[in-house]
Amino acid sequence: MAYKKNWSEIALEDYNGIITYLITNWSFSIASDFEDTVNKKLENLSKRPFVGIKSYKNSSVRSILFTPHNRLYYRITEQIIELLTIIDTRQNPKQNPF
Repeated sequence: MAYKKNWSEIALEDYNGIITYLITNWSFSIASDFEDTVNKKLENLSKRPFVGIKSYKNSSVRSILFTPHNRLYYRITEQIIELLTIIDTRQNPKQNPF
């Protein structure tokens, strides 16, 4: 049985910010490719939610790479995958809350 996905406000803001950045600075095609990648990764995640690595700071939080520059942090509660945030992997690791 596939888990349902629930986007937090922060994760949606992160996602929309990335899409806007890609359209503005690269192209609509690149943004569309990113969306396709995210959708495929989320579909796989809904079928195998425990595939992500556990966070060092909070063991109830896991993460997967969307792209080499974007990591999704999420939490599993019952049959729901709670999408928490998307972090740019190039930022200072000390700023990462997870």
